Amino acid sequence: MRRDPKGMKFTNLVAPDHPDDPPQDAYKEVLRIARRIVSEDPATEWLKQYLVKRELGKKILMKAVYGASLQTYRSDIKQFFIDEGLSPETISYKPHIEFITSVLDKASREVFPMAFETLRWIKALYKQARKNGSQSLQWSTPNQDNIHLSKNKIDVIQVRTTHLGKVTLGIGEGKRPDYKAMEKALAPSFVHSYDAAVLKSSFQDWHQPIALIHDCLKVLPNDMDKAKERIKHGFVQVCKGDPLARLADEMEVSSEQLPRLKQGSGDLSAVLDSSSYMFN
Repeated sequence: MRRDPKGMKFTNLVAPDHPDDPPQDAYKEVLRIARRIVSEDPATEWLKQYLVKRELGKKILMKAVYGASLQTYRSDIKQFFIDEGLSPETISYKPHIEFITSVLDKASREVFPMAFETLRWIKALYKQARKNGSQSLQWSTPNQDNIHLSKNKIDVIQVRTTHLGKVTLGIGEGKRPDYKAMEKALAPSFVHSYDAAVLKSSFQDWHQPIALIHDCLKVLPNDMDKAKERIKHGFVQVCKGDPLARLADEMEVSSEQLPRLKQGSGDLSAVLDSSSYMFN
């Protein structure tokens, strides 16, 4: 959406530097930058030996571009080092896991600078929409599917028990809008709506066997090449123009209230022409 040349490189949306090069691996790139960061200080250089496994890079980056919180990252990274048998003896929560979390977050922002700028912009978009009086959020996908994001707070009752004392029980969704929940949900909901749009655009007239799970799919081996080409065309169809500007327009936030984000120099047509590993 942003035409970020660096982000497009590490998601394999452009041609590799050399025809025989393997696909770029954003998770490994995050770890490479993280090792560079910890090596800049003799006091933390010893940590670089533990910033190697691809799974660790995925723990942060996979959720970061959906706007996950640092608290979520810390929990995932803590569990990773527990599973590795390194925590709490070698890698403690304070200060090591907190520090590693901040380093991986910083590295992720280096790999996808425009994505994180966009997340900040989407938060500002939500706040302005609220100032304009919106109580729910609506937008449409390029497939003309209308998305309505609305969340109400859960109504609760309190029960006093003999052994547990005062217990709070949820009794269902109430009528009070949960604006904080909607703010958190906007970025991932918008992205996932476009995930669905890519699949719908790519396979709406597909007549071969296919299985879909969220943003993943399975086809028969003989159909894989055709499926990959369809996804490329579906992706370009969905991301053409300026989807983020359309989002703001549909949420009735003017460009005077919130300036639109500038697109980068990346070429979307490269996805069709030379992206060997765009989908793999």
